[in-house]
Amino acid sequence: MKSAPLLPDELLSDQKRRRTALAATIIAIVAFSAALSFDWRLKMLAPNGPITLLLGVLVAVFIYLATWQQSVLFRPCPSCGKRTLKSGAFCSHCGRPMQ
Repeated sequence: MKSAPLLPDELLSDQKRRRTALAATIIAIVAFSAALSFDWRLKMLAPNGPITLLLGVLVAVFIYLATWQQSVLFRPCPSCGKRTLKSGAFCSHCGRPMQ
C-alpha cells in the first residue's frame, strides 16, 4: 500500500522534527557523559572523568556526522515522499522524475 506524497510543508516539518530529535539526542549524550565524569560523593571530577567526557563527546560527534551524511546524500521524492539519492534523475521507489 502506497502512502500519500508529502506536501512541502509536511516535508519541512518532518526535517525539523528529525533535526530536533538529533539535537536532543546529542545534548543528552553529552550531559550523561558529563554526569558520569563527576564524582558526586567527593564533589569533584572523577579520576577517569575527562576520558568519560571525551568519549561522550566523540559518540555525539559520530552520531551527528552519520546523520549529516544521510541528509547530504538523500532527499525526499516530490511524488511519493520517500528518501532517494540526490544525484538520481528519477525516484528509486516510484520511478517518477526528481524535479
